Amino acid sequence: MKFIIVITIALSCVGCFNDDYIKTGLEGHPLPSFDFLLMDSATKFKTDKIPTGNPFVLLYFSPNCPFCKAQIKDIIQNIRNFPNTHFYLLSSFPLGNLKKFRQDYKLDKYSNIIIAQDYQKQFVSYYNPPAIPCMAVYGKNKRLKQVLVGKLEKPEYLEDILY
Repeated sequence: MKFIIVITIALSCVGCFNDDYIKTGLEGHPLPSFDFLLMDSATKFKTDKIPTGNPFVLLYFSPNCPFCKAQIKDIIQNIRNFPNTHFYLLSSFPLGNLKKFRQDYKLDKYSNIIIAQDYQKQFVSYYNPPAIPCMAVYGKNKRLKQVLVGKLEKPEYLEDILY
């Protein structure tokens, strides 16, 4: 019985560490118009305002998910490899949780990382991710390149997609 439990846990964890992408049927489509709430709880960030010319990533996460935390740590540790890439960290968790997360990871010191609340759950409705973390990777033309689910084992995989 213990063996079955160990195997079940191991297999469920394997799904959270991958470099696979999911086929959404949205690849090549332009970024839709979404509204997200910034940490001041009054300002709405509109995806229409994301400029063309540089790639960017919409990363949907939970502030309590260990795989999400590890993915964001990897991004921060390798941020020099993404000088022209913006990361939009999105979550439907309450703003208080997101503010604490921003503070814990010192995200304010990164000009290319923005954290926002997906208060209308638009990310989930549009991309329908099977798990978190989930990254929608967009090229400099604001067209979807790939959707990645789970923590990437190698951060350079993201570099390969972006550039």
